[in-house]
This record gives sequence, C-alpha cells and structure tokens, in this order.
Amino acid sequence: MTPRLVRLPLIATRRSEHPRLGRQASRLRGSGLAFDQLREYQSGDEARHLNWRATARRGDGTLIINTYFEEKETMVLLLVDLSASMDFGSGAMTKKRLAATLCASLTYSALVQQGRVGFVGFTTHVVQALPPRQAWPYLRLIPEAILSSGTPRARADFPVAVEYVCERFRRPTLLFLLSDFLDADLPGLHQALARLQQRHEVFALGLYDPREVTWPRAAARLVVRDLETGRLATYRFSRRAPPPLARRMAGHQADVQRLCQHLGIPFAALTPQCDYAEALRGLLLAPRRRGSG
Repeated sequence: MTPRLVRLPLIATRRSEHPRLGRQASRLRGSGLAFDQLREYQSGDEARHLNWRATARRGDGTLIINTYFEEKETMVLLLVDLSASMDFGSGAMTKKRLAATLCASLTYSALVQQGRVGFVGFTTHVVQALPPRQAWPYLRLIPEAILSSGTPRARADFPVAVEYVCERFRRPTLLFLLSDFLDADLPGLHQALARLQQRHEVFALGLYDPREVTWPRAAARLVVRDLETGRLATYRFSRRAPPPLARRMAGHQADVQRLCQHLGIPFAALTPQCDYAEALRGLLLAPRRRGSG
C-alpha cells in the first residue's frame, strides 16, 4: 500500500464537503432530518421534538411537536473501468489513481450517512467486486482494489459489467460509473446505460487526461504504443492544426456527453488537474430528468 493510498481517506474527508450521499426520504414518519408536519404531543414522543413556539401560539396548554420523515438506508455502488487505458497519465496522477481518489471521497460521503457501499471493477469481465457494506475499511479497500488491478492490454466491456450489476444488485442504488469511455461502442454504451437506468440512479464520471485532447502545436513526429492493443502508431504534429487523433478524441468525449444528456444521466468530465469536489457538487445538485431511452 503506497503512502498516497493511506492519505486517500484524509483527502476524502477534506474533499467530501459536497452534498452528502445516501439521503432518500421515505413516507415513513420517524426520526429523520426532513421536516414533515406539526401535531399534538402523544405519550412516548421525544421531548426534544417539542416545538415551543407552536405550543405558545396554540395558547391552550396543548404541547405541539415536530414530526420528520424517516430516512431510508441508501446503497451506493461504484462501477469502475479498470481497462489498460486508465493507466495513462501525462502528469503526477493517472486516470486510475484519479478514480481511486474519487471513489475514496464517494465512499466517505456515503458512510457518514450510514449508507452501504459496494464496488465493481471491470474490463472485459468483472475483475474485482466488494459486496455492499457499511464498512469503514472500504475507505482503504476500494482504492486499493483499483490501484492494485493489473490488467495489461485489457479493454472495457460495458455490457458485461451492466449484466453483472443487473443480476446481483436488484435493489435501487446510487450508481457511479467511472471510466474514460475510450473504447466505448456508443450504441452498446447507450443500451447498457439505458438498462442500468431502469433500476438505478446513474451518474457518469468521465475521467480524462489533458494530453488526450490537447497536443502541442509544433512540427514533430511522435511514436506511441496503445496500452490496450500494444500496437505502435505514428502521429505527425503541425504548427497549424491539432493532429487528427486529438480531434477524434475531443469528438468522442462530446459524443459520450451527449449520449448521457439524451438519457438524462448526470455527466461530469474530470481530469487530475480539476477541482473534482466542485464538479461533484454541481453534478449532485443539477436538476434531474429522465431521458428518452
């Protein structure tokens, strides 16, 4: 376990001041936090819920208390792409490490609300999975599972991952899909996300590296190796225009975002250099809409 991984819970504690996950009001009245209504005091009610101002306004000595909606326990599921392209990083942090950091923050946010957290890491098959639990060791175990996954030249198969989730997670969850979506077949991805959305509330986090879409303007030649196929490719740079690869990458990212918008799935594009806490805050507070499927 690296020193960086040990510090992930601390980063999560500091970063997770976005709206906490795991709150869903039920119609059961109980000791939750969401106010429901005023009513007369009954034997057995807790004195801490007495509303003294409403009692004074009543004026006949009848005690009035506040009632609240009871909160349901919510399950959070982290569905993480562990394909070889996630090992790329032009700076100090790879996309896979960014995924581990984000998952630590999301795990912390769920656990402080007494929610359960599960994890599924996938490539062409499910590589690792942790069952949903209310377990603080998951702050370490989930990032460790992401960072320790050795999957050379593995691609991401979204339909396989969705099939696994649909078979094993029948209860509705807050599902966070973390991926760079580089190898995503858009029609297949559309079908997979639409199926997930039938039961779960899905959030898509696109993890990208700036060098995937921003290339230097210079006259040069670059030879690169595809992390997933092992193939070599040569690209020529020009001072006048970005290389075709950069344009294709930018177009693919825009296509994925439009697909999520079409389905009504909140989407955020994140990089290691961005303020992901602010991005998550905006994602969670954004108005929800159901897509057209």
